Amino acid sequence: MAYRREPIIKTHDLNELVNHCADLDPSFNVLHDFADDLNPYSTIFRYPGELLVPENSDVKSAIETAEKIMQFVKEEIKNKENLD
Repeated sequence: MAYRREPIIKTHDLNELVNHCADLDPSFNVLHDFADDLNPYSTIFRYPGELLVPENSDVKSAIETAEKIMQFVKEEIKNKENLD
């Protein structure tokens, strides 16, 4: 969104962000499964309440998923810049 100078949506819902990006570029629809995997982490460990600590394997998986999203976005930006 920032690359396209679009307003940044303030939300913890990653699918909402993916939907907005997909409205601008349908190729972003491939990120929905990744967003589904990461969405619970946006609030469950962030807000006060019962102390929850994710398993190391879950942390590793979440980081790998986030890295896949970042790689996709970087590639999309790179591809767009090469077209301009």
